[in-house]
Amino acid sequence: MAVLCVLLPDDLERKVDLEARLTGRSCSEILREAIARLVARRDRERFIAEYIAEATAGYSNPMLRREAIRIAGELDSAESEPSDLAGGGDPGERSPAEASEKWWK
Repeated sequence: MAVLCVLLPDDLERKVDLEARLTGRSCSEILREAIARLVARRDRERFIAEYIAEATAGYSNPMLRREAIRIAGELDSAESEPSDLAGGGDPGERSPAEASEKWWK
């Protein structure tokens, strides 16, 4: 496991510390979970952008193109976490290596 040095503003450090105390976890666990969720969300956003680009370029039929873009909108607005959509459960329950994997594979 890598070791990183991260500088946090005082107010954010206090919030992370409070969350750690309230949940009985370490600050490192809180930060690992937050980073895993951020990376998963960004992967999801990239996937949806690629999907829309493919749908726009790949479908000559306007009706199919609109349907593909509608589906992408549903993916984007889904309340589930990316790993929930893939059947992987809560990203906080996954190891950092698992959480960094593409959720749509």
